[in-house]
Amino acid sequence: MKKIKSISLTTLLILTFSFLCGLGVKPANAELTIQTGESQITLNNSDQLNPDIYQYGLNHFAIVWQDNRNGNWNIYMYYQNYLGDGKWDVKWDVQITSNSGNNENPKIFENTIVYQSDRNGNWDIYMYNLTSKVETQITSNTAIQSNPAIYGNLIVWQDARNAVWNSNYNDYYPWNIYMYNLITHTEQQISRQNEDTFSPEISGNYLAYIKQVYGYIPGSGIYPGRYVYSPYVCSYNLSTGIETVVHTVCSLLVPVSIQNYINSPAIDGTRIVWTMKEPYESGRNVEMRDLSTGANWKSAMGSYENPDVSKNYIVFQSYGNGNWDIYLYDFGRNLQNILTVNSANQINPIITTEYANFIVYQDNRNGNWDIYLTTFWYGTMMGGSLPHKPITPSYVIDQLQKTKNRIADTPTSDFAGANDKVKENRRKAILNKLESAITNIEAAVNTQNMKIRTKYFQSAIDQLNGLINKLDGWSSERGADMPGSGFTPDWITAPLYLDQVIRSCRNDLQTILNGL
Repeated sequence: MKKIKSISLTTLLILTFSFLCGLGVKPANAELTIQTGESQITLNNSDQLNPDIYQYGLNHFAIVWQDNRNGNWNIYMYYQNYLGDGKWDVKWDVQITSNSGNNENPKIFENTIVYQSDRNGNWDIYMYNLTSKVETQITSNTAIQSNPAIYGNLIVWQDARNAVWNSNYNDYYPWNIYMYNLITHTEQQISRQNEDTFSPEISGNYLAYIKQVYGYIPGSGIYPGRYVYSPYVCSYNLSTGIETVVHTVCSLLVPVSIQNYINSPAIDGTRIVWTMKEPYESGRNVEMRDLSTGANWKSAMGSYENPDVSKNYIVFQSYGNGNWDIYLYDFGRNLQNILTVNSANQINPIITTEYANFIVYQDNRNGNWDIYLTTFWYGTMMGGSLPHKPITPSYVIDQLQKTKNRIADTPTSDFAGANDKVKENRRKAILNKLESAITNIEAAVNTQNMKIRTKYFQSAIDQLNGLINKLDGWSSERGADMPGSGFTPDWITAPLYLDQVIRSCRNDLQTILNGL
């Protein structure tokens, strides 16, 4: 695992601002206390849904999502990479697709994003190469191809080209799983014609998906006949071509009228997770099977949805107290923790633990769906092994707003060399510049015109530079303020480390501006 270089006082202060206090179960052993740090990735007032994340290194990752700010759904991306020597490459709010159709359900692996698009009148699978910046249409069949996933050079999806509408089952029958190889440029049908297979996921040498086999049981006497189906979680070994039934409901024959007993499969390596609802039960479990060891895990009955798995961790959303929250289960420690406690809804979590422990999800605390990122760790250690806070406009706004609030509440009794009127005039001047910077950042976020966005970000940087140029250097000199020595009085700069905070916010904005 990569390490952050030695930490200066300034960096330590930035990290202190960057991470929130830990939340969750706190065992007697402090080393097992989970800590979390939350970041808001998107700030636009439209809806952002269905996030996915890929890690290239500790401070090198990309997040993708679908976004309707332009009146249709398009794919957007956030990218962050630490270059060393305090330099960052940040691509904030990058629009990947720009056609007039809808582009949804993005997944990312290394330099490739896959998604479904209806620009041709039906859903097709597309991919976008981040290196070449070239978009490629993967499917052109006139039927529906949707729910893509990618691992390595393989793309999988569910496909309705063989489907017929069956009024008895009130559904297309069947969906099939297809796969495309980016090296050989060949397409392969994975599942058989007479089965209904969908929701594919891929990791390493395995696929995971749901299979439903339909049938009819004739009636006898007073009992009418009924259409039934057998739902399974299945795996498919790409090397051997062998399909394995991983799990099914306790009853092999379930009335078609009450489907959705098995949902949301996800896979990492050889571990598959899904949600499970036994017939006529009101709740839903999260379950796991390790294909290599045969190990199983099953949660208590609850209102659980959308699980994901990475190494020893499972995340899922759970409903309670009137909203959805994100939970984490740790196999190695046999611990379950709540990761979000906001009274809004947090749903659709995706987890990756390759270099740092990251979870992305969507959150509606601001009146629309935004994308959030949470990192988690155990114990109280901070510093070298933790990732840097994502560099985003929302983080800068948060830091400037906190600074404003603290300046407004700072007493002036220890300030010499000026009367009360001068003190308050200086305070108001600082607050006005900070408010102006915040207003410009918000305006930059909510425009899609890159020229205007650049102008607003630059204006915010200029406001912060105006403050920096007037600072007394209190944070380093710690000397008494002298009349006329500077715009900003020491009774504000001293306790708040204003110089470091403003410089850090200015530098973050410059990094964002450079990446536009």
